Amino acid sequence: MATLYRSYDISTHPSFEDPVKIELLSSSSPRIRTFEYGAGLRCGEFNERLNCKENILKVQPRVARTPVRFAFVPVDSVLQEIFDLFENNFQSLENARIPFVSVKSFKKAAYTFEPAGNCIDPLFTRHPVTGLVTKHDYPYPRLPLFTMTAHCCLAIFRAFPFYAYCTDLGRPRTPQSLLLHVRSSLNNWTQTIPKSFGQAAHASSSDATSLVNHPLASSYLDCELPKPTSRVARRVRKVRKNAGVPMDVDMPATSKPAPTASRTSSSDSKQGYWREALKSRQVVTGSTRVTRSMTRDGAKTVPRKRARIQ
Repeated sequence: MATLYRSYDISTHPSFEDPVKIELLSSSSPRIRTFEYGAGLRCGEFNERLNCKENILKVQPRVARTPVRFAFVPVDSVLQEIFDLFENNFQSLENARIPFVSVKSFKKAAYTFEPAGNCIDPLFTRHPVTGLVTKHDYPYPRLPLFTMTAHCCLAIFRAFPFYAYCTDLGRPRTPQSLLLHVRSSLNNWTQTIPKSFGQAAHASSSDATSLVNHPLASSYLDCELPKPTSRVARRVRKVRKNAGVPMDVDMPATSKPAPTASRTSSSDSKQGYWREALKSRQVVTGSTRVTRSMTRDGAKTVPRKRARIQ
């Protein structure tokens, strides 16, 4: 299995320092309410836990100084599952939504590091086990895949502006049509959030270090889950094999060439799917798949058709 590098194992300089923290969604973000509903949280629940580890991205200080020049983007199979989760939750009753922290396949999500189009300076990666450093020259054909303590459902909110509002000079070289499709879908669903969302009282826990332990997810995390049928993301782009190899740097040793980052790769692509987060049984009729899910109170929700990316 290919080694996933940590988000702070890439820098613009061969000398690595202690990582710094970047908040993915801030309290002033207009997207918090949309995220809370789509992520299966109660209104205000995430806003009270902005310092949780799922919302913190750790990077090298030199990378943090130029935040508009890069983005960590989940691979396509993970983006597809994020899309499916949000689509399911926005079409479900409020008490039948699936908490995003209960989806096991998200825990090992892989990311590609996407530099802006005007970035031509060398990049350096540090092997997370050996500590050896590899130099990557433009156009960076051998960058590895990355992992992070932040949650992929939150990481995409940092990638959205990088792809949607960048100038032509700094436009990312790698197209991300699936990422922009998720963004467009969230924009559309924002107008459909029930007015009743947020009226129910909930316990405050502003000092929580992680959302995994909050009561909303416990009922899903503790249940026995059926084994899902494996599938492949529909919008998968073909990736040409890179023949290039990283150049050595002026250091005692350099690492072996890292595995080439691929938009279609995932460290957990054959295991897990968001359906593992609920007890469900599926009825297939023609080409339409209908999911009958159980609410936290044990009552069946009305069968709903899940939207798919065409």
